[in-house]
Amino acid sequence: MRTDILLVEDSPTQALRMEQYLKQEGFTVAVAGDGVEAFRFLAREQPRLKSPGDHAMHEVFQRLLAGATDPVEAAAAGCVLIVEDSPTQAALLEETLRVRGYQTQTAVNGKLALKAARRHRPDLIISDIRMPVMDGIQLCREVKLDPDLQGIPVILLTTLSTPADLLSALEVGADFHIPKPYQGDYLAAKIAELLSCRGDGGRAHPGTPATMTHEGEVYQISATREHILHLLLSTYEVALQQNQELLATREELLQLNTKLEEKVRDRTSILMAEIAERKVVEERGMLAREVLDILNRPEKAEYAIPDILLLVMKRTGIEALGIRLREGEDFPYFESRGFPDDFLKKENHLCARDAAGTIVRDTKGIPVLECMCGNIISGRTDPTLPFFTEAGSFWTNSTTDLLASTTEKDRQTRTRNRCNSAGYESVALIPLHTGGEVIGLLQLNDKRRDRFTLEMIRFFEGLGASIGIAIARKYALLRTEELARFPAENPSPVMRVTTGGVLLYANQASQPLLQEWGIGIGSPIQKDWLQLLEKTIADGAATKADLRCADATFSVTARPVSDSGYVNLYALDITERLLMESKLHQSQKLEAIGTLAGGVAHDFNNMLAVILGYTDQALKNLSAEHPVHTTLQEVKTATQRSIDLVRQLLTFARKQVISPKVFDLNDAVMDMLKMLRRLIGENIELLWIPCKDLSPVKMDTSQIDQLLTNILVNARDAISGAGKVTIETGHAEFDKDYCARHVGFTPGQFVMLAISDSGCGMGKDTLSRIFEPFFTTKPLGHGTGLGLATVYGIVKQNNGFINVYSEPGKGTTFKIYLHRCSEADETAAALPREHAEPQTGTETVLLVEDEEALLTLGEIMLKELGYTVIAAGSPNQAIRLAGEYAGDIHVILTDVMMPEMSGRDLQQRLSLLRPGMKCLFMSGYTANSIAHRGMLDEGVHFLAKPFSSETLAEQLREVLSG
Repeated sequence: MRTDILLVEDSPTQALRMEQYLKQEGFTVAVAGDGVEAFRFLAREQPRLKSPGDHAMHEVFQRLLAGATDPVEAAAAGCVLIVEDSPTQAALLEETLRVRGYQTQTAVNGKLALKAARRHRPDLIISDIRMPVMDGIQLCREVKLDPDLQGIPVILLTTLSTPADLLSALEVGADFHIPKPYQGDYLAAKIAELLSCRGDGGRAHPGTPATMTHEGEVYQISATREHILHLLLSTYEVALQQNQELLATREELLQLNTKLEEKVRDRTSILMAEIAERKVVEERGMLAREVLDILNRPEKAEYAIPDILLLVMKRTGIEALGIRLREGEDFPYFESRGFPDDFLKKENHLCARDAAGTIVRDTKGIPVLECMCGNIISGRTDPTLPFFTEAGSFWTNSTTDLLASTTEKDRQTRTRNRCNSAGYESVALIPLHTGGEVIGLLQLNDKRRDRFTLEMIRFFEGLGASIGIAIARKYALLRTEELARFPAENPSPVMRVTTGGVLLYANQASQPLLQEWGIGIGSPIQKDWLQLLEKTIADGAATKADLRCADATFSVTARPVSDSGYVNLYALDITERLLMESKLHQSQKLEAIGTLAGGVAHDFNNMLAVILGYTDQALKNLSAEHPVHTTLQEVKTATQRSIDLVRQLLTFARKQVISPKVFDLNDAVMDMLKMLRRLIGENIELLWIPCKDLSPVKMDTSQIDQLLTNILVNARDAISGAGKVTIETGHAEFDKDYCARHVGFTPGQFVMLAISDSGCGMGKDTLSRIFEPFFTTKPLGHGTGLGLATVYGIVKQNNGFINVYSEPGKGTTFKIYLHRCSEADETAAALPREHAEPQTGTETVLLVEDEEALLTLGEIMLKELGYTVIAAGSPNQAIRLAGEYAGDIHVILTDVMMPEMSGRDLQQRLSLLRPGMKCLFMSGYTANSIAHRGMLDEGVHFLAKPFSSETLAEQLREVLSG
């Protein structure tokens, strides 16, 4: 049956009123008590509701909003006493009568109703039969026996329409009997009919009571025959009406039966799915509880984790599981189940390694972790991608589809794809957190597709958090237990002293200290430590201090024990740590100075270039006899010395341009021995000890000359009288454990170059500063302080490191470590090319320089060499001029560092306009755009500022002839 109107009203009274009204207007109405019930009705029935815009519908709503309650004229005014113990039924009766113009009174039982009727005589009484205190039958009997009330019509309502009810109603003289539920219109009609009898003088007085027996019960019927027939007819009418409603309902039910069966089937399917989901939730809850039970067992983590993996496999059916935990810098499998041995062997380590097997690190020195496991542990996840979650997990139900539809850039890592190669389609990686740190991950693999849902991943994320916290707690407990076994097993000194400073106990590790102090058990402790003890007692809390003892430094914690009369002292030898920190600070200071030096060199070189260029121009235009010629020559000499100083600074800062080649270090040293012997003098013996089968190295060969020259000059100056300098080569290899204990060392295989002298040696203060630019112990005017700074810069520029060993009176040894090179086929630097071409030219040069003085000078120098020059003071001007120039532009000579864009960016832009144009870069030092750590990119031509006219001519011819 079609529903015309869906009525949504939470007040039962208002809902009944509006429903009755709308039904009287001829509409089919469905009622919902709230929005949720209305939404369910719409989803279930999908009715075609009439729109309030329909004309007929519009009129009905206008009348309803105007306060109309019944399309039929309201009945004559009258007062009805409603007797009903149910508040809801009473309210419905009130509303039904009120909207039809009747006044109403209410009472909750017959006793109260009788009092109300005697106080305010009503026109009619409607009473429920079943009520407490006094029921409707007794109330009717009292009313009919009371001379003042017996003329009032009484209608009895009941949900029990039995013969006994009818007989009881007749026995007491009820005027009408209506079974519940009732129609409002029917009830109103009967009330109007009964009230109309008042004008006829009321009903006839009953005659002699008749006796009737029903089911053993005797009834005295005092009603008139007319009354009895009327009551029976009314009962019949109600029964007939109910029968008609039942027939209509039966028809409607038959029509809805098919839909109901379909809905039952649909609902059954939904319920079955809900039951299955509920079962999954219950199983997950059980799994979580069992995992927590395992984690809470009083045993070590290595015993609990295997049980956890077995339990998860059993509960979920996942084919393979593993847990990775931190071990040093890597995250190998701590425990696994279901993975093949070859898979575990290949996948065990996550740290990326280079060809030499050295761990690859990022700019912060942190190891780079490979594959998707490394992504999760390192936190490289993007929750906007479908295979990452907000909590930092990864999951996929098909590794094959994922690899086919994404790139490594999408996946944010270099994937090894071994899970897919091993046939695993469904893969999930869940981070194990504790205190905001990822300590490992839980891995779940299955060769079947579609094994995971987002809800399942979230469950494992919660489980992973619990596992991470529990593992961290177990390890912390283990460390606490190990510490609790002090003092006997503690490798560091542990002592107990009285508050007066008398030694009560000392473990084995404390014995060297006691021997140094010359004390034993029962003796006062050393004075410095006694001061720490007094401060601890005064503060009443643990106190820390660094104390010296012999050649060692100890970090000492004094911890008072409450109400015990003694204090525990825990000492930790931090001598080596302090040394490492000192070396680290020195290295950082040198890096900072290098950065400053490189920045200063750029502007300083520009000024030197102007001075040198114009000095050369002036010298060319003056004869040697001119009085200013000598002065200008001195200016040029001073300028050249300044250039050399700046270049030494650039070498220290690793900004000097180099061209590395692979060569044999032994051959390079051999070629310099003759010159080095002349450098140090006849009174100093030079001993050369080469290593056989020495591996080649890759660096600029000229830098070897600088290394040896600068170190041997310092060795010569350190030797007074006769002495000896030894140069030797060899191999060295350092592992990560050794490097972790020695600042500046890096793991790998190296070629060693050692230079030792028998000179005066150096103290610790001097030794800590020898690589600082401009630091020197030589007298004023005897050194610039840049020699060893240059050595430091060369070694660092070639990714090596240097160590110095020296003591006063015992000489000095420099040990330089350079990476071994496997490119044995490149054994020597390329020979310099001899230029057959003239050093002048007629080609067109596009000169780009943002320093105006240098731009003018460069234009003069190029024109003197015969070139056609297009001068531009900025990159944008250069682009414009290059586009406007009609002829060929053969080469661009450009500064590297300029405000609008770099020289490399300018060259790339111009190559689109003029593809065949060559390029020569110039700068005071190299920028990252053309070089890395001073090493030129392949195919780049570079001219270092400042330069002479001859150097410019030579470089231009080399570029144009190349």
